[in-house]
Amino acid sequence: MGITYTAGTSQSATTTAIGQVADWSNIITNIDPETTILFNRYKNGEKATDMETNWQLENLQPPGDNAHAEKVDYTSEATPPRSRMSNYVQHLYNSFYVTDAQENRKLYGVPSEVGRQRRNAAKKHSADIEYAMLKNGIGNIESGATVARMTGVRGFVKREGKSFTVASKTLTVAGHGYQTGDIVHFYIGSGGTMATGVKADTRYFVGVLTADTFKIYSNIDKAIKQASSTEVNITAAGTTCYVTKDNIVDLGDAALSETSFNMAMQKQYDRGGVSHFVIASPGRKADMSQWTAGQLSTRDGNSEKLKRVVSWYTSDFGEVELVPHRLQDDDRIDIQELQYWEKAPYIATKSFPIAKKGSYVEHVIETYMTMRCRAPLANAALINVG
Repeated sequence: MGITYTAGTSQSATTTAIGQVADWSNIITNIDPETTILFNRYKNGEKATDMETNWQLENLQPPGDNAHAEKVDYTSEATPPRSRMSNYVQHLYNSFYVTDAQENRKLYGVPSEVGRQRRNAAKKHSADIEYAMLKNGIGNIESGATVARMTGVRGFVKREGKSFTVASKTLTVAGHGYQTGDIVHFYIGSGGTMATGVKADTRYFVGVLTADTFKIYSNIDKAIKQASSTEVNITAAGTTCYVTKDNIVDLGDAALSETSFNMAMQKQYDRGGVSHFVIASPGRKADMSQWTAGQLSTRDGNSEKLKRVVSWYTSDFGEVELVPHRLQDDDRIDIQELQYWEKAPYIATKSFPIAKKGSYVEHVIETYMTMRCRAPLANAALINVG
């Protein structure tokens, strides 16, 4: 039984597939492993069962002061609800045709033009998947002429600032969702001014008052006890100033430095994340290789070549592998904890010919897939790197 494609915004022809073959996922991964870095390294997750896939995030409570009398009646507390996350299945396909005359022509080193074009299409297909995984922002479901796209890395690890007002050292954010002891930071948008009494990219601790209000403290002990006059004295909210739990460091087009890189790693560490894997553009990876900390200079005994490279970087907050990625932009660096990332097939990658209808043959490589991030706050990113 064939697969029929109907012409529309996301398809180019009406055709019938024949001779569908086995799963090609491993094949497209192996074709160009230096391009499909995320597809290679992300684990295989549970298969998606619908065009929208959902999963739950645990909202763990921050530590607190837990001491009770020897004789006590037990009481129970309401635990924080789990958060639901979702992503959408993206349909990707690449195709080609080869005329009968092309296939019949004998070319040096090319036993089959169909085979050559199929390999090229698979390489392009794998690169398109990698592009979606790395660079897609917030995904969307298919609606009318708008095709479905899955959320990629940039949609999971992003700025999530909240506007606030201040009165008598109390911040108001409707439905803030914070818990006492949560770590937050402040940042300003373009042309904005910082709230009076706090500093950018400095960690502060939340002391919850109500579902809409809280105070800010300089350490978790003060946030838990909430003693009078120990809160940070925020006297004005500033302009376009935001409070956030994200692990984003915005360099504002400033050059990358070890200090800013370690600031991002610290934000990730503060949330309980463990740095494993850094995705940088080739240019930014070259910048990192100039850092003196952990720099390795070696000379091959059989040549006069001097090798200077940093492939692993160790800081106070963990050791990370520095990996150049051809598709990563110069103005962004991602720091990931790999165990929380997974790819999820809906229909595994297939390669198949299309029913012949003229003096040529057509071939399709097709994937339906999505991806999941089980703990976005275990990851960090530097943005607007100059």
